[in-house]
Order: sequence, then C-alpha cells, then structure tokens
Amino acid sequence: MPVSLWIRNACSPDRRAGTAAYAKGNSGPTSAATQREGFPFPYPEDGLAPAISPRTIEFHHDKLHQAYVRNTNSLVEKTEFATVTLEEIIKKTAGNPERAGLCNHAAQVWNHTFYWKSMKPGSGGHPAGVLAKKLEDTFGGFDNFKKEFASGATNSQPPS
Repeated sequence: MPVSLWIRNACSPDRRAGTAAYAKGNSGPTSAATQREGFPFPYPEDGLAPAISPRTIEFHHDKLHQAYVRNTNSLVEKTEFATVTLEEIIKKTAGNPERAGLCNHAAQVWNHTFYWKSMKPGSGGHPAGVLAKKLEDTFGGFDNFKKEFASGATNSQPPS
C-alpha cells in the first residue's frame, strides 16, 4: 500500500497501533518548526520534468502541501501539540475521533514531506546493488516489482 494512503488510513480509530509503529521507524519532518514553516522545495520546480511538470509541482507543493501545513498549524495553536513533532502528533491523535482532523492534516504534511524527500532530479531508473538483488530475489526483477507495486497501489485495501 502506498505510504500516503496507509498514513491517511492510520488516523482512523482502528489504526492507532499501526500508526505509532510506522511513524517511529520512518523519517519525515522532525521538528515543530518544520511543521510550522512547511518544507522548502528541495530542487528547481522543473527538476523532475518530464515525469512531474513544474505546474504540477507548483500546485502540489506550493498550494496543497502548504495548505496542510497552515491547517496543521492552526489546529495545534494553543494546544498540547504546539511544540511537538509531526510524528508525535500523529501517534497521539491516531484513532481519536475528536482529533481526526488534526491527525489527517499532520499526516498529510508528513506524507508530502516524505514524498519530496523521496525524489531528486536526474534519479530513477533501475536500482543497483543490494536493492537490485532483493528485488530480483523477491519479485523476479525490477520490472515485475513495478507491475506488482502498481497493482497493489491501485487495488489495495487498508491493512486490518
């Protein structure tokens, strides 16, 4: 399941334990200051073209991601969450229906920051080394992995 879908679903009441375990082992924004300022775009807006256009980057980063940052900041203002990390917000609000909005917005800030950190200009292609070996052993190669990943991403259900 894609990370963003999993984290978003993790905010529902029956997902609390999974969210805490997931957030603990992954890196997203790690400070209260980062959540308040947003994540600066780490490369030129045309740096991912042609796969992702500058217009898509402008919308996705400058409007959507920043809206999640603004909403998270608004929801944490003058609360016990005002100075804690996004990971802590997600862990402490997951599964609490009264905090679902905060959990969802904080998780989307985390998701989007993870997304931007996961890409870089001029990257892509086939993996090498240990990762290539693991993909070969597990999926029969990178092309089969891509097919299974795409299928899982479009046909998956949240973990139970």
